Amino acid sequence: MTKPLVSVVIPTYNGHKTIVQCLETVVNQQTDFPYEIIVVDSSPEPLEPLIKPRFPQVRYVHSKRRLTIGEGLNYGIQLAKGEFVAFTHDDCKVPEDWLKRLMQHHFADEYAAVGGSIANSNKGSLFAWVLHLLEFNRYLPGKRPCLIDDIPPCNLCYRKEVFEKTGLRFPSSNASEHTAVNEALVRQGWKILFDPRIAVWHLTRADWRSVLGHVINLGHWQAFVFANHRGRGDIFVHYPILLFVYPLLRMIFGFWNCLWAGIHYATLFAVLSPLIFPVACAWAIGIYQGVREYQWQAWQK
Repeated sequence: MTKPLVSVVIPTYNGHKTIVQCLETVVNQQTDFPYEIIVVDSSPEPLEPLIKPRFPQVRYVHSKRRLTIGEGLNYGIQLAKGEFVAFTHDDCKVPEDWLKRLMQHHFADEYAAVGGSIANSNKGSLFAWVLHLLEFNRYLPGKRPCLIDDIPPCNLCYRKEVFEKTGLRFPSSNASEHTAVNEALVRQGWKILFDPRIAVWHLTRADWRSVLGHVINLGHWQAFVFANHRGRGDIFVHYPILLFVYPLLRMIFGFWNCLWAGIHYATLFAVLSPLIFPVACAWAIGIYQGVREYQWQAWQK
């Protein structure tokens, strides 16, 4: 078998409703180079019956222990045979030229990673837009290509050697696992390119209860990443009183990022701001809960 140039890693947990649609887009990549697909599954009910009959070319591995996203990414890197490792999530769909366009940038320069934008595939849902504009406003389609210090691993392709040279691994987390790695790479002089013209479609949560639960969980995991890795978010761990201004900061930077992505995004953000603000407050509550848990664990040690 020809050695793949790129290994596409998809970590999943209980992705029964979305993994097939995701794989349908990943297996149909129009490329002139070989690539492999690795699904790292830690669902209690394995996804293998959904995957193997329909996608026999996919390398499927199952962990009996539930893996965080960070652990799933690390496991995928260990299994990867390619010189490059691309990541997407089980609730994303990618365009047919996704890998081709990512690799064009890698061939053009010595980037540590190349990534693209994240589009909302739940366009008809009000709550989906509330969450998407808050969580992914920095990565919206419509911006200009630029160097950046962080991109989520639902649309990101690394040069595998950066992990071998730096020894970096993703934290055991379900949120901001990418931030610690990417910011560390940038501090060490590596370059990360963001090209918003390369977009994936993300199936954003679409009901109010799941949106609030999601952001509280994001904040909780973020607190542990912030506490264990130097970066712009660790100030909230050392000075949790500043979390009172966290929602306001997210609103300001969110609107600014939407404005750079296009006036239509900025207008939508402004119109939805009465709904976005309480979600930002819930995010701050999640960070506070995570900080308290981290401090309690540190005290017990």
